[in-house]
Amino acid sequence: MKEYRGCIGLVKGHTWLSKAIRYFMNVYRKRKGLPAMPLYNHAFIFVELFDKMYAVEALWNGIIARPFEDAYPEKKWKRIKVKVPKRPFSKEEIEIIEKTACSYAFKRTKYQYSNFFSQIIWTWLGIWLGTGKTNKRFYYTEFAAYCVNKVRMFFKHPERVNPLDIDINKYFEDVELCK
Repeated sequence: MKEYRGCIGLVKGHTWLSKAIRYFMNVYRKRKGLPAMPLYNHAFIFVELFDKMYAVEALWNGIIARPFEDAYPEKKWKRIKVKVPKRPFSKEEIEIIEKTACSYAFKRTKYQYSNFFSQIIWTWLGIWLGTGKTNKRFYYTEFAAYCVNKVRMFFKHPERVNPLDIDINKYFEDVELCK
């Protein structure tokens, strides 16, 4: 799993909120003229801590780091897509992404609810009403985009990024999740 360090994981959950987010991702997909495709509703960053893989993610209670296999047991792996950069991260880039992700996980960083709700309007109408770039609060995909943007400008507006934007980003490709 060490080859995923610094990469983004996309998740397809089964809660009512997960299904609602995927509904809006489907609206967004159609608005962008994209073909039918599997849709995801959450994102996290892979980091290595204490010789173990962790998922660092923005959840309703803020940015948290959890051992990957505790957060996403193997039986849930079929619902996860790993996005790796087409041009692999260097060791230095991985360290920057991991330090960025962990610095927010190990201090009290609140969830960015306003941008989460702004995503609904962005999805439907293409109008952004949320806050601009920030580094104090994050919602789920904004945090993943912010972390990887610390080393390369993958996303022009990380505060507007949703799971579909990560999935179709031209600088990333999919890899199989395996041990």
